[in-house]
Amino acid sequence: MRTSVIVSFLILVLGTLTQANNQTATTHTVIEIEDFDCEACGVVVELSLIEVPGVAKVKLDFDNETATVIPHEKKTLSPKALWEAVEEVGFKPTKLVGPGGTFLKKPSS
Repeated sequence: MRTSVIVSFLILVLGTLTQANNQTATTHTVIEIEDFDCEACGVVVELSLIEVPGVAKVKLDFDNETATVIPHEKKTLSPKALWEAVEEVGFKPTKLVGPGGTFLKKPSS
């Protein structure tokens, strides 16, 4: 019985380690944007965000008033540059959540 308990424990530990190794860190950034509810507005915001160095793709969600920004592989995006890209086209970011943290005002870097 002792052997079966040890074997079961090892299987559990190995399974947990395998799951942890297969998980990747979140690399995308979600920006909440005030009054972001029309497709024409979305095009302007998307074009501005895609110009930020390292941005691979932008996904827009008008129901939740968000833009999700996905970087190129092995690239780190500047939270400040993303925030400013939204501001430059006349919109107000209200929250930015990404690998660099959560921001409720313009990040300093």
